[in-house]
Amino acid sequence: MTRIAGALAPTRCGYLLGISIPLALTVFAAAYVLSGLAALSLPYETKGQPLADVVGEL
Repeated sequence: MTRIAGALAPTRCGYLLGISIPLALTVFAAAYVLSGLAALSLPYETKGQPLADVVGEL
């Protein structure tokens, strides 16, 4: 997925910049906000906690 996005991003950016610079900035700002919201929806932090050996211990 990231390889596809990495290949398509420059062409889409060029297309959007050809239309309007504010439009391109708005699209990338929206993607930034959506990724931030996705990161906030992740479950709790598990750093420093022991790993469970069996799924039933969760």
